[in-house]
Amino acid sequence: LLWECARRKLPFVCANPDLKKPGRLALKYKAIGGPGPILLGKPSAIAYTAALAYLGLTPSEVLAVGDSLHFDIKGTTDAGIDA
Repeated sequence: LLWECARRKLPFVCANPDLKKPGRLALKYKAIGGPGPILLGKPSAIAYTAALAYLGLTPSEVLAVGDSLHFDIKGTTDAGIDA
């Protein structure tokens, strides 16, 4: 199924880009010719900007706290949030 989707150039949405787990599938998809994955989970800034919009807040009104520089902090700083 993965190869057929890649052959058709269907988008691959990855909600968990952790490369130790589900994100490996996104890398495999790209490696077999599929389009680059759309990353929605951490560390993508998309998740954080969507949360800000939902809450009606600006980046200057929130502070991010996390235990992983790559997965928790990178996305917030890419979204303009202090961490």
